Amino acid sequence: MRHSHTVNILLSTLTATSLFGQTLPQPTLRATALEHAVLVLWDSTAQSSNAFTGYRLYRGRVISGPYAMIREWKRTIQGSISNQFFDIGDDNGDGTVTLDERLKNNVEYYYRVSAFSDSSYNPPRPFIESVSQVVSATPVPAARDVMNGTISLVEESGARGDIGVPRFEVTNVGNFDRLHAGHRLTVAVSTISTGSSYLFPVTVSDGAYPGESRFIMDFSLSSAGDSVSPGIRQGTFAKDNLFDFGSLAVMFNWRFEQLRNPIGLDSAYLAVRRNDSTDTPIIYRDTVVAPYVGVLSRMRTLGEMEYEIEFLPGGIDTVNLSSNRLFHYLNVGIRERKTGRELRPGGVPGSQEVPDIGQWTVSRWGFDAATGASIDTRRAVNRYYVATTLDSATSYIFSNAFYIEGTRFVCDYADQGRGIGRPWPRVGRRGTRDFSVGDKIIVVVSGGVRGVLPFDAVYSFAVGQPSKNPGTSSMLNDIRIVPNPYIVRHEAQRFPSERRLLFQYLPEECTIRIYSLGLELVRTLYHQGGGGEEWNLLNEKGSLVASQLFIAHIETPNGAAVTKKFAVITGE
Repeated sequence: MRHSHTVNILLSTLTATSLFGQTLPQPTLRATALEHAVLVLWDSTAQSSNAFTGYRLYRGRVISGPYAMIREWKRTIQGSISNQFFDIGDDNGDGTVTLDERLKNNVEYYYRVSAFSDSSYNPPRPFIESVSQVVSATPVPAARDVMNGTISLVEESGARGDIGVPRFEVTNVGNFDRLHAGHRLTVAVSTISTGSSYLFPVTVSDGAYPGESRFIMDFSLSSAGDSVSPGIRQGTFAKDNLFDFGSLAVMFNWRFEQLRNPIGLDSAYLAVRRNDSTDTPIIYRDTVVAPYVGVLSRMRTLGEMEYEIEFLPGGIDTVNLSSNRLFHYLNVGIRERKTGRELRPGGVPGSQEVPDIGQWTVSRWGFDAATGASIDTRRAVNRYYVATTLDSATSYIFSNAFYIEGTRFVCDYADQGRGIGRPWPRVGRRGTRDFSVGDKIIVVVSGGVRGVLPFDAVYSFAVGQPSKNPGTSSMLNDIRIVPNPYIVRHEAQRFPSERRLLFQYLPEECTIRIYSLGLELVRTLYHQGGGGEEWNLLNEKGSLVASQLFIAHIETPNGAAVTKKFAVITGE
């Protein structure tokens, strides 16, 4: 039997150097032989060079060449670039592989990859190409009596929501085992809002490879409500050809209720009161689904939710000691009650009103209690500033606005009805006692979609090792003998004098007995390992057989058997 192998032949031992002294390290290449495919991977060392522009991948049929470039990658503005390629023979990259194009089993292919510097860049740079060593791989079918390793969920984090745990389906057992056996698969699912609908980005990764599969699930769920066709919506989403390897698919069950009304802030109220006299006005009537236009406001509103804000011990913000400006504040913690997830605080990019990162932020505006004049208190973000009395002549009052996943409400102790930007309604009274440690506010967002939308859900799956499945006569019917008829020589032969007739899609262990039409035993082959075996057209005495028809009787150790006919034309 001929096994796939890798040949390392160094074409160049020196790192490519430009006229300006820029260097490009040579990529280190490796290849994995699969069924009608080869996975080629290389390291990212060259990407650290200032001269680096991209990679070019070449394939040849003999080690000495010629080599044809089959792919080119250039560094993007974001800096991401491929470090792997799944070669199935689609040289023109049109996504369609005909039988003539696809890589052939038992045929040896040679690869090399180069890091290059493109002279068209600005400022101009000399063209450099640093070529890797050559590696070879021979695609072979896997044994047909091998079962793929089990895929088991071992860890889960984040908020799953009403999208079910992902399920995998193996679509090519042999390639799946060679690509993923013993590895860890990770699936990440989250939610974004376009301002009118919800989308669910998914990333699937295998820690052994640099590439990922990224896609978007769109269930036509509207955050703006649907008065025409509200109701339960459910289904199964499937994505095949993960990693472009052609061996694995993933599926998700989902179920949500589309509501008639658009999403908006329903209410905000004091749920736990540690201070019996707390009467700070809570303003939420001005806050609707999208108080601001743009990505920063709408991308985080995640359907019907209930948020719990807890006031925590804080401290004193020393703004200006000489002017006696000492402001008391409380820290805050926010969690989503349905899922129990703790929300991450964010920042304020150039505006006190729009959050930058995380899921929530707090902005505040300070006023002199005696005159109502504004004072500068923009110090640290995400602190709730409370009414502060220093002496009989010095007292400060505050308005604090909360922004939680794109929704705003205001705790307006100062009853000023304003901050930086858009104002809000005044209630006609100022608070007399502010919030204190242990107080809790519940914020209810309703409308749009009912159900828990996933947030930073991450699933980790362990892939087991393959196991053996007893061979059956039905399974043996898939065995192919190629080429049939055998005529002089064919593509799988490396040299004119080499004769190779191939048995493909075999079980892992079997005996192949080749007979003439007169049932005279010509040759016995004992196959073990993999899904392919070859015959050199020699009989038991070591002589080349004559052109004729043959019968192959193939039998497994457990007694399953099949008989196949084939022809040989030697030309001699």
